[in-house]
Amino acid sequence: PTAENGTWCQGDDLPVFDHPKARFGIEICYDSHFPEVSTELAERGAEILFLPHASGGETREDKQARWLRYMPARAYDNAVYVAVCNQVGDNGAGRVFTGVSFICNAKGEVVAEAEHGDREEMVIANLKAADLVETRRVPETFFRHFRRPGLYSRWRGKN
Repeated sequence: PTAENGTWCQGDDLPVFDHPKARFGIEICYDSHFPEVSTELAERGAEILFLPHASGGETREDKQARWLRYMPARAYDNAVYVAVCNQVGDNGAGRVFTGVSFICNAKGEVVAEAEHGDREEMVIANLKAADLVETRRVPETFFRHFRRPGLYSRWRGKN
């Protein structure tokens, strides 16, 4: 029950896109609230997850505190890079967006973030394929390949 449910249509696939330097998936705004989406994109071969948002309704500090609790976990749980961006400023229709954009490495650590919440800015990080390979090589830092889908398949099939 959000404004999105009556405004936008749901997608019916989770594509992974091939770029010469990396495979990536996109979770548009609302999608990122469901950890299964990140896991499925990672299982399909995504190395980077882009999470664009147009999310307002709270202070920058509150949004940042909330997002820093769960979005880095998407990176860590799936050993993928995660790039989060949010709209910033007044949209002209009475809604103010507070920014909050950052990039996490595959260990869930924030490696770059926006400094301001009142104007557009670029967030840039040097993401290396070798770092991703190294993170996934160490069993104590890459648990996705130890998943046991059969253990929780009963609830996955339910609507």
